[in-house]
Amino acid sequence: SYQNNGPSTLQPQMIQAPQPPTQPIFGILIPGHTLRTDFVPTDPSGLKYTLNLTAPPPDLSYEQQQQHSVNPTSIPDIAFFLLPTTALPPNHGVLLYYQASSTYTNESTGFELLGALTQAKPSGLFRTSWPTHEFFTTKVAPNNIFSITLGVSIEPLENIQNLSGSTGSASITGGIEERVNFAQKIALNLYNYMQSFDNGGAAQGQMTVPVKVFQRWLERFEKKCRLDPNFFMKDNGDGS
Repeated sequence: SYQNNGPSTLQPQMIQAPQPPTQPIFGILIPGHTLRTDFVPTDPSGLKYTLNLTAPPPDLSYEQQQQHSVNPTSIPDIAFFLLPTTALPPNHGVLLYYQASSTYTNESTGFELLGALTQAKPSGLFRTSWPTHEFFTTKVAPNNIFSITLGVSIEPLENIQNLSGSTGSASITGGIEERVNFAQKIALNLYNYMQSFDNGGAAQGQMTVPVKVFQRWLERFEKKCRLDPNFFMKDNGDGS
């Protein structure tokens, strides 16, 4: 015979959304400054976080806050890492973004990608480019204060791999790979410059250039670096 167990068996069960963790899961470190772990969850999923990098940690005294205030243009690199107790969801990684804002003009860059971590690569040193970023260098004013907001998003690995392919691996994989790329670009600039002096008189696979060509290249390189520190990253292939 059919038995009615009451209305409770017919009511749909509510699925509770995952709650953000109560313990810190990310760390950020600027050389010479305090370790920061005070990322704030921005949605109930526990997958999105932000941190105002240029504001001192809130638990410091006023004097300590003054000592630990950060100027974005003095930060060429930042270290970002998962804390040892952090366990990401399966097949997920972490994307790190930043947004720069100006209190003087109320403008911002929008969120730009800095790098990514995975459970297999839980830390990275990422180059910011803030000291030479156009947003900072073109908005210098006596009353202007810049702020940096970091954004962290836990994403499927597929999303991270797609971003790596579309933005270039240097911005995703961290400081070591980027420095290798810098070195390659400088070497290519030197090679192209020296090649422009080759008189073609050497045997195949060799190059004949004036004795002082390297000194001339170095002086030229230093002069162009003062005008644009990243000019060699835009090298058009002829050493110019």
